[in-house]
Amino acid sequence: MSRRSCRSRWVEASIGIGPRRETLLRHELEKVDSLAAGTNWPDAEIADGILKVTPLTNAVPKEAEALMRQAYALLPHVKVTDLLLEVDRWTRFTDDFTHLKNQEPGKRTAPCC
Repeated sequence: MSRRSCRSRWVEASIGIGPRRETLLRHELEKVDSLAAGTNWPDAEIADGILKVTPLTNAVPKEAEALMRQAYALLPHVKVTDLLLEVDRWTRFTDDFTHLKNQEPGKRTAPCC
């Protein structure tokens, strides 16, 4: 069974976004590929096959807090699990997941809801 790269799935999912955005997406994915091939990840490393990312520090000024609350109030409240399921339906990114201990590919099941 051949496995497509995550990059090819993202590019396939980008088909409806227009040529300019697709070119930008391809360029950014090429940068990620080249960083992943070496050890030049900014604020991240792969050790023993595990990606470790340095936590971000809060860079939002206190004056922006009220404006952020107003902006968030305008957005729909979506569960992150629902969002991930929707993105997975578009890209099938979870096909690249493997079990942490036995390295077997995950089983695709229908969502419960």
